[in-house]
Amino acid sequence: MSRRQSRILVADDEATARLLLKAALEKAGYEVVVAADGEEALRSFRAEPADMVMLDVEMPGMNGYQVCDRLRFEAGDELPIVMVTGMDDMASIERAFEAGATDFIAKPINWALIGHRVRYLFRGCQVLQDLHAANRRHMAILDALRAVGLQLSLDDFGTGYSSLSYLKRLPLNNLKVDQSFVRGLPDDRESLAIVRAIVSLAKNLGFTVTAEGVETADHARVLGALDCETLQGYFIDKPMPAEHLPAALTRQWRREDFS
Repeated sequence: MSRRQSRILVADDEATARLLLKAALEKAGYEVVVAADGEEALRSFRAEPADMVMLDVEMPGMNGYQVCDRLRFEAGDELPIVMVTGMDDMASIERAFEAGATDFIAKPINWALIGHRVRYLFRGCQVLQDLHAANRRHMAILDALRAVGLQLSLDDFGTGYSSLSYLKRLPLNNLKVDQSFVRGLPDDRESLAIVRAIVSLAKNLGFTVTAEGVETADHARVLGALDCETLQGYFIDKPMPAEHLPAALTRQWRREDFS
């Protein structure tokens, strides 16, 4: 079975530019549909969505920026949108990317290379689409784990890759405060402020909190006062043989143990 040609929508109010771009892209193996202005481009895309859209910036009626913004709203983040223009100043480039453009090509166009550039742009967009698909699969797995009763924790919160956006995207139950913040308690005012903020954030989002690296009674006392439910570290217990674990799990902790 032959592979479907990628379909590119080209919108430019100059007939010569449309024909030259269409010829160059068809020579590179793409199916090309043309539009003479922004409104026609939107009608064409809505009737039969393209795999990529190439827009001239200056067109009568809706300009390229406006069309780009509308397509990004309607088609989502994965559609490659290329702005093609004779304006190569930084303000125009920044405006294009603010409107949602994926790439920016300045005229005069190198017709011998345009097909290669489009091919590499498709390749990069495919990588992003694959990544988004993988993220959706991972989210489905996490949701399934929660559905069978497992609890999910975000480890080392506040460091590395533990972005705040994960708190909205991931189906979490628990935040684990990184030990680098616990280590300075109770004397380091910055560590204390960070831990207090993490605990407050977790409570407001409905998560429980676990503090890592709890090694002293002072650590435990301060964390208890901050309403941190779970402590983890050598103060609680050190690594042990499996046969000692049942006795450790039944140990009853009291406030006096922290003083």
